[in-house]
Amino acid sequence: MKVMPACTTFFEKNLCHLFPLSLLLKKYYAPIVKREVLLGKINEEDQVLCIGGGALPWTAVEIATQTGATVHVIDSDPYAVKLASKFIRLLKLEGKVNVRFGDGQYVDASGFTVAHIALQAYPQEKILCHLLQSISRNGRVLVRCPKKRMACLYGDCIAPSCLNGKSTKQSCSTMKETLLFTKYT
Repeated sequence: MKVMPACTTFFEKNLCHLFPLSLLLKKYYAPIVKREVLLGKINEEDQVLCIGGGALPWTAVEIATQTGATVHVIDSDPYAVKLASKFIRLLKLEGKVNVRFGDGQYVDASGFTVAHIALQAYPQEKILCHLLQSISRNGRVLVRCPKKRMACLYGDCIAPSCLNGKSTKQSCSTMKETLLFTKYT
């Protein structure tokens, strides 16, 4: 595991025990997700898969609350899944946001119209290739990319230069942009 994913995991697992403080992360995630919702044209009819939700799956929560879409979160850390499930219950979002254990490299994405790959998800490139093979026709995949100076702390991330399509700039401290990939075949 690389430095930033390990730090984020540690931070979220500890912060989730302080529910009122964990709610402050909404201010961080809401504008990021708003730009991603617009980029991916996510609406209430979409079935969304989030790869790498962590203990505090704010991206999934924001997608569900901003769009009305049903969101399924996959995380490869069983303890994070347990904490995230409790967090979703506390927010009273059961049924709108579902969390389960799994590996983004192997999850069946055929029933989903949108997938989202977290910045901490590893290895991003293999997850992206798998999702583009298994997601439904016209499915969209959103991928968060770190700023250039931060990339070495995340591991195997997608390089923004590999895309000639659409993206949205992000203004947070570690994230450069979110890329959009669409499956047409």
